[in-house]
Amino acid sequence: MMTKVTFYMIPTLLLVSKNSISTSLLIASVYHQVYMFHKEILLDYVHHDITRKWALIYFKLLLLVMAKDTMVYFDLF
Repeated sequence: MMTKVTFYMIPTLLLVSKNSISTSLLIASVYHQVYMFHKEILLDYVHHDITRKWALIYFKLLLLVMAKDTMVYFDLF
């Protein structure tokens, strides 16, 4: 139930938020939640340590670029 509420509240908060700092923190927390979810999946299904480490590094870089693009799209900086 809480996941569905969070899923529907994120776009609403992004559109309603007037403060760029609070919106940036919201974006960062959403991407952190996505990273932690996929990290658990990778830890379960990728058994080779080096492959897992590099996959997590590249995934983290992808999320950082996506977070930056989201902040630029909403004119937060």
